[in-house]
Amino acid sequence: MRTVWRVEDLICEWLRVVETANEIFAYYCEHAELPNSEATFSYFIDILEATIDCGIEIEDLVSILETQQYLVERGDELRRGIASLQGIVDEDRLATNMAFQGGALDEWN
Repeated sequence: MRTVWRVEDLICEWLRVVETANEIFAYYCEHAELPNSEATFSYFIDILEATIDCGIEIEDLVSILETQQYLVERGDELRRGIASLQGIVDEDRLATNMAFQGGALDEWN
């Protein structure tokens, strides 16, 4: 038997991933470590980037449907979720770039 996924189903599942990612990030902000102490923050950021890419693919599909006058439920939530995760990634990149510009790697040369 085959199952057909609606776009709204994909959005719903993706938003569940975003909710979990936000919970993990909140835990990290509070405890300065991830819930799974084996994982690194850079690994978490890599996962967020892959999640953002997936969300963008879904959003592209939503945009196509919307241009054809279809109403896609939770499309705006999808876009806010992408922006939320992108904010976390951008903040990490900014901090990393500033550390490198501040000479964080100078002693390695």
